[in-house]
Amino acid sequence: MVELNTIVDQVLRGDKSQFRHIIKACNLPLYRVAIVMMKNEADAEDAIQSSYLKAFLHLPSFRKESSFLTWITRILINECKMALRGKKKMTGLEDGEAKQKETPDENANELMFKNQMYGLLQQAILSLPEKYRLVYTFREVNEMPIDETALALGLTKENVKVRLHRAKSLVKENILNKIPAQELFPFGNSRCDSVTERVMRSIAMIPVFAMES
Repeated sequence: MVELNTIVDQVLRGDKSQFRHIIKACNLPLYRVAIVMMKNEADAEDAIQSSYLKAFLHLPSFRKESSFLTWITRILINECKMALRGKKKMTGLEDGEAKQKETPDENANELMFKNQMYGLLQQAILSLPEKYRLVYTFREVNEMPIDETALALGLTKENVKVRLHRAKSLVKENILNKIPAQELFPFGNSRCDSVTERVMRSIAMIPVFAMES
C-alpha cells in the first residue's frame, strides 16, 4: 500500500480528515487479523479502533521502512495481545455466576461464526494454533508478501514458510481447496463504515499537536 504514504504525509501536515482513507484501506486486512486473534467480533472491532487511534497518535514515528499496513498490523497484534491478557485476568476474578452469564454471549458469537458464509473454512482457520493462524491469515487471506509477514511477526522468512506449510496441511482437512481464501472473514460496508465513523469522531477531538513527534 505505497499510496498510503502520501495520505500519511497529508495527515502529518494537519489534514486529519485524510485519515479516513487510511481506515477504509486497512479495515478489511486488520479485521481479518483481529478476528483470528480475538475470536469475537465486538472485541476485534474494539482492538481495531484502539489500533487506529494509537497509530494516529504515533504517526510521526512511522518511518516508512515497511508498508503502513505492516506497521499498523504490528500495533494491532500488540493491542489484541494486551486485550487477551486483560480478559484472562478478568476471568480469574469472576465467580461462577458471572461466568454463567457470559456463556450465552459466547455461544451467540460461536453461532454467528458458524452461520457466516464459508463458515466451515473459517472455523478451520480459527482452530489453528495461533502461530499458524496468524501466518495463514497474513499470507493467504490478506495476501501479504512473505518479507512483510516476517517483519510483522518477528520471524525469519524460512520460519514463515515452514509455518505456512504446516497451517495449509491442517486447514486442508477442512475443505480448504473448495473455497477462495480471499473471500473469508467479510467486513461488510455497514460495519466498515461504522468503525470508520467511530474512529474519525475520536480523532476529531485530538489536536494535531498531540501526535507524538
